[in-house]
Amino acid sequence: MTTEGEWKEFKVGVPYEPPKFNPTCIPLGRTYHVAHVSVAHQILAQGKLRAGLIHDKSKLNTHRILVNWFSPNSWVNGSRYGNIQFAFEWSELVKGLNYYWVEAMTYNVKAPRLLATSKNHDDLLQRYDPTKGDGPWWHDPKEDKHYWNSEITLELMVESDVVLSRCVEIEFIKHHPNFCCLDYRRCLERDMADYRAAFRFLAGHIAGFGFASSTTPGWSGPPIKPRQLSDAWEFMEKVLSRRVTALSHGTITAQDSVAPVLARTLFRTFAASDRSEIDVESLKLVAALFADQGAVLDACQAEFTRVFGKLDQSLP
Repeated sequence: MTTEGEWKEFKVGVPYEPPKFNPTCIPLGRTYHVAHVSVAHQILAQGKLRAGLIHDKSKLNTHRILVNWFSPNSWVNGSRYGNIQFAFEWSELVKGLNYYWVEAMTYNVKAPRLLATSKNHDDLLQRYDPTKGDGPWWHDPKEDKHYWNSEITLELMVESDVVLSRCVEIEFIKHHPNFCCLDYRRCLERDMADYRAAFRFLAGHIAGFGFASSTTPGWSGPPIKPRQLSDAWEFMEKVLSRRVTALSHGTITAQDSVAPVLARTLFRTFAASDRSEIDVESLKLVAALFADQGAVLDACQAEFTRVFGKLDQSLP
């Protein structure tokens, strides 16, 4: 059993009024679950984040407690958990649950852990009351506002599956160049930029990764920032423009019935490429079936906008 008050070392400070800033007392609005591209495709296909066992050195790793991981942290050098960031409103995610102090892990920065659950774990963990304001998460009941101490790495566990409909936005972020929660030596996404990860994820969705149907329906997932959609498309347009300029072309135009099928094949080629190389030969073979470069770009853009909506041309 945890010694009561162990969390006081990480206590939230006093909130400042803007434009002043107190890093020990930051509004806790959104919290994030970050995943690698392939896992994010599974989340999208299943319509939920599946809870899993705790495998690290946590005191809970010998118990069959299944959790999803969240954190309000932002990553200066990139996230070690992947590129695809699912955003949730913390107050809505844990409303009405029981809260427990778990432990403080020792990384470069200490990482206190809290558990939110509908179950009773009083025999195992110490109850945590966020309204007291004596730990890393404070819920001010008078103002109904939540705060956290951003000078530590706050790790939040929710003991349940979380349906994707509760996600308020999908964002794309950089993967850390040196660290990965899976295997930094083999991770194909290590050091991948946000725009490239966005394209791999979106291209994989169009190509049908995780879906039985070969024709992906229009996007019904959480909102995506228009800027990140545009960046993803611009990355593919740039690569296609550079790679399909000197081909002996076929006869297919963007209006032909087979054009969307070939466009999805091109998206699949992009999505299946690793972090540093694109399968250029496969790209050229498919692109060469089109009448010209313009037909390739038009067919791919038509398929992209069919799924994700019209791109905002007014963006800088």
